[in-house]
Amino acid sequence: MFNTFDYIYLSMLAFFFYRGWSRGFFHALIGPACLAFWSIIGIMNYDLNENLVRSAVITLSGGVMSAFGINLLLFWGRQSLYRKHRHYVFPLSRIAGALFNTVWNGLIFAYAAVLLTLMPTGTLGPASWQNSITQSVSYLRFEERLIRPLPFVGNILTTISVLTRQEALTAYADTPEYQAVFTDPKIRTLTQDPEIMERFHSNDAAALLRDPQVLAVLEDPQIMQKITALGQRVFRDAPGTDTP
Repeated sequence: MFNTFDYIYLSMLAFFFYRGWSRGFFHALIGPACLAFWSIIGIMNYDLNENLVRSAVITLSGGVMSAFGINLLLFWGRQSLYRKHRHYVFPLSRIAGALFNTVWNGLIFAYAAVLLTLMPTGTLGPASWQNSITQSVSYLRFEERLIRPLPFVGNILTTISVLTRQEALTAYADTPEYQAVFTDPKIRTLTQDPEIMERFHSNDAAALLRDPQVLAVLEDPQIMQKITALGQRVFRDAPGTDTP
């Protein structure tokens, strides 16, 4: 059943549709074009510094500021037109703009919601907001179509889910899946570091992604295969829990 976040998301999709309809296709392209340009800058920065968080901040902030600047220039330019012509948009441009703007901004909003669930609990308000997102029907669709196709994002979600459910894992201590994970030297290094485990328990994904020891686990396909197998074993046997 739909919860609060589902209704918020549907309301935002309706707003995006109206916004695209009123402004047309050209305006709907400004945001994606700016983000595409700054994504190239972000990738170059990552190649130089290997700092994922910093590259993401450069990409997002640059894209937002560029789009704002272009829209501001267009707004000033429209002021020179006759009032009756300022807001005229061709019908086909309205339709294309409405559809494109809904899909594009709907995806941005969805990814922002996913990132919110990866932040430390209560960072941007009550933890109930994060729970509302993860327990929504919309989030199930995000997992299927947005998260799982991106292996790295899926890896961090799976790793957090497995390493923070100690009570669920104790019943599986004698299983091959459990032994394969927790006898691995890289995993033992993580679990024996109180600071790292605190970040896992607080869902502080930004800090985790800056830690070279965590990145070494996330980028190791053999370890991630072990973690995924353990997660599937645990959550398959516990139908009341969320699958990582």
